[in-house]
Order: sequence, then C-alpha cells, then structure tokens
Amino acid sequence: MASADQPLEQPSAHGKDSKKAELANKDYQERIEFLLTVPLFQRLPQDEHPVVASMCEGCKFKRSDLIIKQGARGEEFYVIRKGQAEVFVKKTNGQKEKIATLKAGDHFGEGALLRDEPRAATVVAMTDMHTLKIKRSDFQALGLHQKLKFGRRAAVSSGKKYAKAKDPVPKTPEDMKLITQAIMCNENLSVIGNLEEKIPALAAVMWKEFVKSGRNVITEGDVQADYFYIVHEGEVVIKARLCPAFVDKRIRIPAKKAKTEFFPTISKIRYEGPQSVNPLAFKYYQPDEVVLGKKMRDWCRFAVSWWHTFNGQMGTDPFSNVKTHLRPWDVDGSLETFLTRVDVAFEFFTKLGVDYYCFHDVDVAPQGGSLQEFQKNLDTISDKLLAKQKETGIKLLWSTQNLFSHPRYKDGAATAPTFDSFAYGCAQTRKMLEIGKKLSGETHVFWGGREGFATALNTKVKTELDHMATFLRMAVAYKKQIGFNAQFAIEPKAREPTAHQYDYDAQTVIGFLYQHGLEKEFKVNIEPNHTTLAGHDYEHDLRMASALGMLGSIDCNAGQPYLGWDTDEFPSDPRKALLSMLIVVQQGGIAPGGNNFDCKLRRESTDIEDMFIAHIGGMDCLARGLIGACKLVEENLLQKALDTRYSSWSTNPLAKKVEEGKATLEEIEAYALKAPEPATGSGKQEYLEQLINRYILTIRASTAAQCCEISALNSAEPGQSFGELALLYCAPRAASVRAVTNAVLWVIDRAHFKEVLLQASARKLEEYRGYLDAVPLLSALLKEERLELAEALVEMHFYEGEQIITQGETGATFYIMFSGTVDVYKDDMKITTLEASMARRTTQYFGEFALLEDEKRAATVKVTSASVRCLVLDRESFQALLGPLKEIIESQKSRRQTDRFSQHEEMQAQRGAALSPDRVKVYKQDLAYVGLLGVGGFSKVELWQHTETGATYALKTIDKGVILKYRMQERALEP
Repeated sequence: MASADQPLEQPSAHGKDSKKAELANKDYQERIEFLLTVPLFQRLPQDEHPVVASMCEGCKFKRSDLIIKQGARGEEFYVIRKGQAEVFVKKTNGQKEKIATLKAGDHFGEGALLRDEPRAATVVAMTDMHTLKIKRSDFQALGLHQKLKFGRRAAVSSGKKYAKAKDPVPKTPEDMKLITQAIMCNENLSVIGNLEEKIPALAAVMWKEFVKSGRNVITEGDVQADYFYIVHEGEVVIKARLCPAFVDKRIRIPAKKAKTEFFPTISKIRYEGPQSVNPLAFKYYQPDEVVLGKKMRDWCRFAVSWWHTFNGQMGTDPFSNVKTHLRPWDVDGSLETFLTRVDVAFEFFTKLGVDYYCFHDVDVAPQGGSLQEFQKNLDTISDKLLAKQKETGIKLLWSTQNLFSHPRYKDGAATAPTFDSFAYGCAQTRKMLEIGKKLSGETHVFWGGREGFATALNTKVKTELDHMATFLRMAVAYKKQIGFNAQFAIEPKAREPTAHQYDYDAQTVIGFLYQHGLEKEFKVNIEPNHTTLAGHDYEHDLRMASALGMLGSIDCNAGQPYLGWDTDEFPSDPRKALLSMLIVVQQGGIAPGGNNFDCKLRRESTDIEDMFIAHIGGMDCLARGLIGACKLVEENLLQKALDTRYSSWSTNPLAKKVEEGKATLEEIEAYALKAPEPATGSGKQEYLEQLINRYILTIRASTAAQCCEISALNSAEPGQSFGELALLYCAPRAASVRAVTNAVLWVIDRAHFKEVLLQASARKLEEYRGYLDAVPLLSALLKEERLELAEALVEMHFYEGEQIITQGETGATFYIMFSGTVDVYKDDMKITTLEASMARRTTQYFGEFALLEDEKRAATVKVTSASVRCLVLDRESFQALLGPLKEIIESQKSRRQTDRFSQHEEMQAQRGAALSPDRVKVYKQDLAYVGLLGVGGFSKVELWQHTETGATYALKTIDKGVILKYRMQERALEP
C-alpha cells in the first residue's frame, strides 16, 4: 500500500549556520533538482521549482499496487521518480486493454484535476515505485493548471486508435516492381522527400487483401481512414462528390507510365463535373454512367478520326498548304514515321478515353511508288494496329478507302470516265475490305468525294450512276465472300469538291439505293456539316435517315453556315447536340456505327494540348445533349404533343384504313362531303422550341444543385494506388472506391505508413531540429520536445506554380518552409512574399491555425521559386505531441494576420516591459519567505513569494564585513 514520507522540516529563516542549513535541506534540494529534469516542469521559471517542491508529498508503491482507478474521482497528480507503471482502459465490451507504460519522469492524473473529470484510465505499479504527489487543492493554489502545459499524450488519451495491421506477406521481384511503380507514380506521394529510399520499408510491411466485385473498399467522408492501397490485380472505380472542399488535384491518381510518352504532360482525362473549370477534364461525359438503360459510352460510341489528327497534314486550310501544327513525331513520309504515329494515336485514344477510331487507307500508310508497295505498307501498318487494339482494347469503328485525293481520281473513281481509274478504285476498295475484316471494323464507309461533275456538258450522268451502282454491288459481293460482317454506309455531301455531287444529301442517297436494289445492303453515314452545305438544318439528314430506318453512323462535326466549304469544326452547340442525340435515343442507339469526330483543330490552335481540349469539348457537348435528350424522352412531353397533334389518325376508323392502304379515294371523298370544315389546331411550334431550350438549360442547374456524383472519376488498375490522401493530411476520405472486378490489393496500415515516411537519419533529425530552432512560434518548446517534433515531421517538396494551400479549403496541416520562396494571396490579391534559406538558416511557417480545428485556410500560398522544401505536421501528431502550443497559437491568432514578430523582437518587447519605469514596485514587507536556494562564501540566496500576486523572487543576502575585509566593494556592486 502507499505510504507518505515524513514531512520535511522547513529550513529556519534566520540565525542558522550555513552548513547546518545546507544539510537540513538536502532532500528538499534533491526534489528541486529532480523537478528540473522533468520536461513538464522545465517550462516553469526555475525560481518557482522550490515552491512546487515544497508542496510535493513523497509516496511509495509496491509492485501491483493500484494507484488510480478508471472512473474514480481524482484528487492527486503524480510524477514518477523511480520505477514503472502500466496504464489500462476498460473497453465497452468489458475487456481490459493496456495502452501505455510510464517510467521515471512521466506524470499522470492531471486530467481529473484539469477538467474535473473521472479518471480516464487505471494505473498499476509494475515495479516498486517512488512518486511525488500534489493534491488538488495545492495543484490549483499553485496555479499549475495554468502554468503547466499538458499535451494530449497519445499513450493515455481517449482518442482514436490506429487499426490493427495484418502480418506482411513475402514479395516477389515482380511484386516489388509493381509496388515501386505505384508509389513513384502517385502524384500525392511524389512530394515526400527521399521517397524512393523508403519504398522497401513500406513494401516490407504490406499484406494482400482479396476484394470481391461490387464491394466498397473505402467510403467517401469516412473519418476512420486507416489504410493505403495498391491494386495488384483487377480494377476499382473511384467516385466522389465535387462540392466538398477537399476534392482537388490531389485526388487524381496518375496512370501507369509507358516507356515512351508522346503526351507526357497529359494524364488520363477524367470526369470532374459541370462546375469544373479544368479544360482537361470532362464536365458531362461519364462513360460508365447509365442513362435511360445504357451506359453513356454505348449511346455515344465516340471515335477519333485519323485523317484530321495524325496524318501529318494538320494546320492547313484552303488558302495555305503550309502546316502550322508541327508535331515532333512527324519526321518525314517514311514507313517508320507512319509506324510511330500508331503509337502516338493509341496513347492519345487511351488518355482521351475513347473506345473507337476511324481511318482512310492513305491516312495510316505511305502510298509508295506503286499500288503493290502501298498494299504491302498497309499490311505492315495493320499488323501494328491490330497489336495495339489487342493491347488497349480500343476498336476500329470504321475504315474506308481514299478515292479522291490522288490525281488519278480527279474525275472520280466509281464514276470515272476512264476504266483504269475505276480499276484502281476497285483495287483499293478490295484491300481495305480485307483490312477492315482483319481489324474487326464494325462499319465500312463509302464517301465518293469526287463522284459527281463540274459540268453536265462532258458527263454521261446515267452511265456514271450505273457504274457507281455496279461498283457498290461488287463491294457487297466481296464482303460476303470473305465473311466480313461490317455494316456498309454511304456518306452524303452536297458540294465540294465537285459542283454537283451524286450523293447530295440523305434522301438523294437513299433514293439511289432503292432505285438499284441496294437499300438492304447500305445505310448512310451522316455528317451534319455536309447537311448544312446542302441547305438543310444541322440535324435534318439525321432525322430523315432515321425516319427511313437508314441512319447507320454519324460524323459528328459542325460548320460555319456563312462559309462555302466544309470547315469540320468540333461540335459546341448544346441545342444542336440535344436534337442530334434525341434522334439517336429515339431510334434506340447508333451501333454498329458511332459518333466519329470528323473534326480538325483550327489552324491557329497550335498547342499539343489543344488536341485533347477540342475532343473533350466535343464529347462533353454531345454527352450534355444525350442527358437532355434522355430526360426529354423520359418525361415524354414532346411525344405527348406529337400524339395530340396526330390523334385523329389513331381515333378515326377511316384514317386507320388509309394507313393500312385499304381505303379508296371515293370513300374518303364521301367522308369529306359529310364532315365539317377541318379544325385549324395549333402546331405549338414556339412552345416546343422553348421546351427544347428548357432541357438544354436545366441540365447544368439540376446537376449543380445535386452536386453531381462522379461515376468514373478514375478507375485504378494494376500498378496504381489510392487512399494516401486521408493518411497524409488526416482528413476524411475524399472519394469512395469500389471494386468493379474481383481484385487483389496490397495494403499498409496508417501506423506503419506514417512510421516509415517519418523515418529519418540522426543527421536529418538534427537538421530538422535546427530549422525548428529558427521558428519563433516554437520558441516555447524544450529541446527534447523539438527533437520529438522533428521525428514527427514529413519532408515534402513542391514546385513552381503549385499551390501549397488554397484559401477557403479546410486545412489539417502545418508547414515549416526551410527552402524556397512563396507568394501569399488573399482574395486574389498578393499580400506578401515569404522566403526561406537553408544557407542562412531562415524559415517561414504557415497553416498553423489549421492545427486547432477544421478551419478554412485564410490565404493561398503559391510557389514562385523553382522548388520549395517544407516540413509538414498534421493535426493528429500536433495534438499528440504539442498540446502546450495550443494556447500560444490561439493567442497569436487574434493578433497576427500576415505580419510576424521575430523571436528577437518578442524577447526585446518582454525585456522592455520588465525594465519600464512604470512597472509595479515590490516592497520587502509584502514578501513571505519560502526557502533557501543556495549558500556561497560571503552570501546566500533565498526564495521569497509576493503575498498578493504569488510572484516569486530570488533575494541575495551579502555579508558586509567579509566584503570590507577583502575589499570586494566594486565586485559586489557589479550587476
């Protein structure tokens, strides 16, 4: 059981011999010396230690003695002088769990005294123990609840526990390669200093988990964020809501890097929602989002046209054949350059996220010096195309033969006046049908280009039309002969390059097909820019072809109605997009055709990223149109208006007979003679036009109001990682992650994750502590506390243009910058520049208020130097280690915005106040004796306390006789 030491005999104030006084206070001074070694008390002024020592009561405990019990009312605070104790907490299930071991110099029991709460834990002596005990009344009388700064020690706090780690599993060299790649490619981890050196330690503690398809791995908003993941097998999809402030660039997980990248600065394009201002992100297109029973990718079936993107002739127009789009891969016209373009194209398709592509034969292979060489080159290129299709999963939407560019086709191919030109056209077509089959093309397109005439004076019109029909019949026969199951489609065009095109518009082509018995073999591929050249509305040919069951595919583009040529612009009109996609939705889809972007960058758009921006804009435009069209179909208002307008045809028996083809003119006339004058019902044109506008305008509003959920922010595949954000920044999960296939994940728990990242050499720790010494905010910390803080810091690197923190975002991290320069902005106005230098040992700090609570960042900090190096502390570590700083930061919060006092200035201010002539006078009669501090040869020092304020003073007493005897007057008067 506990036993109190005998009360100390206090030293007599006067008339005692120096040696006798020193002996009498030996134990008393040992207590003072012990308190000086306890970090908790080192923050107290030394002259207050004797006061505390005088209030301490010595207590001894035997092994297994119960010192304090969880739930009991606490009346004492303990400091261990010798021995060890164990700390236990009782869990909700009744189980007892050991959470800490305390040793000499540790303290416990302050919680009950500080907050008047029941004991939070049970403390039991592990060994025989000597302690110092302070009672509640003395604790408060001495003001220790105010003078001592008690941190929230992780060992005994009632806060969150780390999740338990599982046993690590062995890794093969292939596993290590995948883990290394995943970590090094993670943008959020790339800011960690010496990251590559830490990968083996991270990998060593990882284990594998098997996740079934459909299971959530992490859930957005979850504060219990305990694990970091790397995908070993399978695929997971990442979803998030964009409204929360913590969704920013950090959530993006870079795809596995190829050996050689042609677009190294472009990551895979992701969906970010309508409110995103990122030009390299989708606002509406979510490929796997299900709309009206189908995924967006299946409704849209987007494809990239090779001829406008990779044929080496981009950046020309009718007035100049000099290219303005200079690409590093367009070296020359050799086969090698064409092969390189295949790699370029498939990287582009993959990063853009399209499922299909289209090409002419001359787009992908050099024509060489003969037809034989051309066909050989096509074989070589198509071998590589097939390999890339298998590698990426990207498919061929359609291919075709270019029968209009070569001089041999100046008068057409299928309608050429010379047989040899016709023959060459047949040879190219046969070869491309074989290539189409080889590449599993889903459609094969025929565009005549020059199938027409400039003047009828030199043209046998009927002969040419018959020849064209014969050409098409031969193509159909060969397709069946080789077992090519693709859809055939003819693309109409009103004019350009010839003045009179045989394929003028959709109805002209469809009429031609019916005339020659080809209507079951062909459909039409509609290009709206061609439709407008024919003088029709943008969606006219789409509507007419669909109405006749002949719409097979779309070359989605736009043109300028006031120009006389085909400008092939990317679609950007949401109304036209809605009307076009409405036709697709009403006919149930566009497969096996698709939406091919037969579009080219403007000659002035010369940046490589413009290639992505243009396609993203076009895909978003049509996706937005799709959303509106599906909503229009679902709500059925347009169909109701149509049904109402045509209702008499479904209610009148004679009208039904007409539709069945069984009525005669005589009986219809008889009906009309008896019927009243027909009613002139309203066509409601203006209402329906405004109805369409409503479905355009409500997309953005409704989506923003619902804080549109991301269906495919990212899909992480083998070699990619996720979950690091919540662990790095102690924030709730910023996204949900769900397995879309059965998956195998490498996992590391938070404790090991942070432990490895925090590992630093002794040299590094000393370097970090040196930087901490230069931070005025941390001047109140003891040396040991600064070293402990140095061990909890993570070194991060940021680069020019990056925003380290952003105004308005919720922060949870504190930054100490020791190298580099940043600008600080508030409300978009620059308010200061901060500079730190390793050579000059100058530091800057920011973000400290975020350590107190979930507070919005008050300013934006942007890197202006080539790089910035920071030491970073998260809120969790701060609360565990540096509770004593809380009051300091809170006091600074009210007086500091952007200006900072240096440590030197603060010390000077305090010294000035102490020496001020206006300071309060202290008189001897107001002081009470406390104890003896020390004895010298001709003087002694005593501790006295002010009876009203409690302030303590050291008073030095000098023996005048000794001073005079040894002539030490001048020495005694020295300060």
